[in-house]
Amino acid sequence: MRSLSPDQLRSYLTVVESGSFQAAARRLNLTQPAVSLQIRELESRLGVRLLDREGRQAVPTPAGQTLLTRARRILAEIDSALEAMERHRTGSLGRLRLGSGTSVATHLLPAALKRLRERFPGLEITVSTGTAGEIVRRLLDNDFDLAVVTLPVTEDGLEIEPLRDQPAVAILPADLPGAAGLPERVSPADLARFPLILDQRPSRLGQLTAAWFESGGVQPRPIMELASYAAIRSMVAAGMGASVVTSDLVAEAGAPLIVRPLDPPLVVRLAIARRLGQPADPALTLACQALRDLSGPPGFCRHGL
Repeated sequence: MRSLSPDQLRSYLTVVESGSFQAAARRLNLTQPAVSLQIRELESRLGVRLLDREGRQAVPTPAGQTLLTRARRILAEIDSALEAMERHRTGSLGRLRLGSGTSVATHLLPAALKRLRERFPGLEITVSTGTAGEIVRRLLDNDFDLAVVTLPVTEDGLEIEPLRDQPAVAILPADLPGAAGLPERVSPADLARFPLILDQRPSRLGQLTAAWFESGGVQPRPIMELASYAAIRSMVAAGMGASVVTSDLVAEAGAPLIVRPLDPPLVVRLAIARRLGQPADPALTLACQALRDLSGPPGFCRHGL
């Protein structure tokens, strides 16, 4: 079997993303027959059918779906190599693509990226947020160069560098009935007596909080499950119920709150994540150092060796 053609892979990926050969041809600035020929040659080279038609839509077959993920990674690596060579040619630092959760993007990244921008104004920085699972998946797919994630991370193929620990606390509005009688350290049973406003379970904090309640033999029944930390703070501050958040979110509630440490303690551990074997890159190295400078001395571990 001859080697794969990047142009054929790009045409295939664009057809899938666009949904049709005609739309892909417009995006690629090619004729529709040229795109069709590239797909036929790719299918002939691989010996499998990659696309089926559903109405006017071109959709991947099971074999095509398998190729799709790999094609994205191959083309991303090719684009990354071209960008790296361009940086060598022009002497620029290039681009940094960073992924994180919303809390990290709100509280940790601004100071780190400000420091980075001040030292290296020519560095292009992009940031995207999502749940921990989404961020890890996109990092593995080469959508990001670097991510700040919440541990544990179980996926193979990553280098994980512990960054900082954030203790979680219980927060309640001061006027919530029964809140004044809380003990100094709050157990799952103590907190479950109140209406609960919790982070959504797909998030890492939501999963850790659910496990914390279950460790005390309590099945939490939240009245609200919200994806926004700002919304959680606002609902608690408005007197709607109690929540579990990391301690860095408490100061922004905007209303008097009762804040209690948890018993047993719940610690959210942040880490820097990179793809295993990722080539050294000046922008990546500088960003990691800026994050370390704001977070204290790191540890280091590897996943997927």
